[in-house]
Amino acid sequence: MAREYRGAEDEVSVDVAALGRALWRAKRWLAPLVLVAAVGTFGALQMVTPKYRGQAKILIESQASIYPGVERNTEGERAMLDQEGVASQVQLLNSYDLARRVANKLELSKRSEFNPSARDGDNLLRDALRLLGFDRSGRQISVEERVLEAYFDNLVVYQVEKTRVIAVEFTSRDPELAARAANTIVQEYLDLQAAAKRDNTEEAAGSLGPEVARVRADVETAERAAEDYRAANDLLLGSNNVTLVQQQLADLNAQLASARAQKAEVQAKAEQLRAMLGRGTLDSASDVLNSPLIQRLRERQVALRARLAELSTSLLPSHPEYRATRRQLSDLDSQIVAEGRKILAGLENDVRVAESRETSLTASLNQLKVQVAQNNDARIRLRDLERDAKVKGAQLEALLQRYREQEVRVNAVGLPADARLISRASIPHKPYSPRVVPITVLVTMAVAVLAVAFVLMREFLFGQVLVRGGAGSQAEDGEDGDEIVAVFEAPQVPVAPLSDVETSPAALWARLMEQETPPQCLVVVSTDDDEMANRAAVALLRAAVSDNSCPILVETSAEPQFGEPKAGAEGKPRGFADLLSGEASFSQVIVRDPRSRAHVIEGAGRPLSDREAASPIFDTVLEALEHTYDHIVIDLGRLTSSIATAKFLTHADHVVLVAGDHSGGPLLDRTRRMLETRTRAGLSVLAPERRERPATGTRDMAA
Repeated sequence: MAREYRGAEDEVSVDVAALGRALWRAKRWLAPLVLVAAVGTFGALQMVTPKYRGQAKILIESQASIYPGVERNTEGERAMLDQEGVASQVQLLNSYDLARRVANKLELSKRSEFNPSARDGDNLLRDALRLLGFDRSGRQISVEERVLEAYFDNLVVYQVEKTRVIAVEFTSRDPELAARAANTIVQEYLDLQAAAKRDNTEEAAGSLGPEVARVRADVETAERAAEDYRAANDLLLGSNNVTLVQQQLADLNAQLASARAQKAEVQAKAEQLRAMLGRGTLDSASDVLNSPLIQRLRERQVALRARLAELSTSLLPSHPEYRATRRQLSDLDSQIVAEGRKILAGLENDVRVAESRETSLTASLNQLKVQVAQNNDARIRLRDLERDAKVKGAQLEALLQRYREQEVRVNAVGLPADARLISRASIPHKPYSPRVVPITVLVTMAVAVLAVAFVLMREFLFGQVLVRGGAGSQAEDGEDGDEIVAVFEAPQVPVAPLSDVETSPAALWARLMEQETPPQCLVVVSTDDDEMANRAAVALLRAAVSDNSCPILVETSAEPQFGEPKAGAEGKPRGFADLLSGEASFSQVIVRDPRSRAHVIEGAGRPLSDREAASPIFDTVLEALEHTYDHIVIDLGRLTSSIATAKFLTHADHVVLVAGDHSGGPLLDRTRRMLETRTRAGLSVLAPERRERPATGTRDMAA
């Protein structure tokens, strides 16, 4: 049997049999009441006008377009299709602009369901109630506001979970109107999106027109400035897109190269001819060979030599004719040499002309180089002006392209919306409200529960279902039992004559909490009785709970002192020793006090060994408990000289010494002096008295 630990007052139990008899006596009016509630609810629901719901669904997606300029980048498409984008479309479906369009198209103001004033014309009774303030439908609001208020009361728009589908539900007394309204809302939403796209396109085209004109004027200004600067600084362009000065410089450079080549050629010919004249032969000189006069002289020379050869066969060298022919041949050689010298003189003259031309061209070229060098700064400034004009021209081209694209979209027949209708609402045949059977069952159950609660509360307040002590348990079970209950009163045996001995754990706890730094870790020990220490620890634990704290009790005894220990997977009890040995986790050893919200770590069915107490995990476990709970109450039982006792006393912020019935004054005094000298924690003495009370039955602990 599990032990129950109580305070100074007796426990009160409930007489369940008395409650059953009270409910049985009340059956005479309980059953009719429940039946009347069921029948009344069913009849009332039958008179309620049924409502029908039409549902349409749309899918949010990016629609492809054949028109230029409507391509959406990846970021824009992702922003439209993510959860925030779909939620934004839900808000658009709930917008007032869309509601006004739907209400006007369906003429909801002419239906009494949305506009009660349309039910009849002049109603004297309603006018009178309106004047008295009893007719809420006639409050000072416009017809449009009244219609929209009823419209939104009947409209439900939501996103289907984990999809890009939006459901539009509309409720009405008319099933045809419910379906038509849902379809109209979706269609108006699609039209509104397309119209918004067209409006944005027209607005963009309208804003691009002045911008294009402004950029075109800037381009013209930049190009004109570049051309004016070119003309002012003599940087006019010639062929091949170069300036005239640069073109002249290139031409002069080419002419100078040609003049130098011509000079070298003529000079080489003159040197060659001079060398040949020095050797007395002109047979290989090209200019001599190309001379017509020399060619004729050479022909006559050949003819004379042939004549001379012919004469030599028949005449002697002293013959006059032979000698005349030789003189003619010698004259021809002299003429050829003289003609060669004339050609050499012409070549030398050509060399002098080429040198003069080279000198002139070099001077002109140097002059143009100086002019080009002087125009470098002007060309740099001109390139800046041309670059600015080119950038503005590119900007103008981009704006013109966008403007033409916007014009194409403005003139388009229709722009697709970024949504598609996937489910059109059909006319519902069954009403969705009111749901007669579920509502009737719920109301009947609620009435039954309230009636039973009324009977039970009446018995608790005015009946005799509360029994003190174990009377209620004895009346039901017919069993008797004995249980030792710790009642803290003034001690009946003399203990040490100390002025700070406490007789009540609640008073001791209150005194400890009044300190400047309330203790977090309390160690409870006894001089000679494990049971008295356990009862004192339990009483302090529940006192901490009463003080709105979150405490935990750690039992170190071998036998469980607080109900049945929590068993592991093998059926073995789990406790603090198993937590230190690593055989169990916190969730496997922590249980709950059945009479409070405090937590308890019970004994493991075996004593705590010195090796487990000396392990490093000992300090880690206590630190984890100190970080988790407001207060830790450690039950050491009877004071012993073990490593576990020393370790617990080292961690203690305050020690509570429980004086048993058989602990005399000298023993208590020696124990107290020993604890004061060996620990740095505060010390309090608690002196309980034992007495026997009948048991009230066992109560298991909940984990």
